[in-house]
Amino acid sequence: MATNAVLEFILGLLRDDEAAANYCANPTAALNAAGLCDVSPADIVAVAPLVAESGLFAGGGADLSAIVNAGASAAGA
Repeated sequence: MATNAVLEFILGLLRDDEAAANYCANPTAALNAAGLCDVSPADIVAVAPLVAESGLFAGGGADLSAIVNAGASAAGA
């Protein structure tokens, strides 16, 4: 898993409401569409705390929570 690509993907979701909605509706399809076929929703859940701690986004806590919850559901957690 390319951590930088995953971080960029998550940051992109936080910047783009439509992309976030698409991810929340179908995480695996959104990852595949982004060319991250080797990344699973569980990987997004694992990397999300790094985004939260990074300070690379202002606010968006609720959005990040929605992204994590969608990934956890898709991963069967």
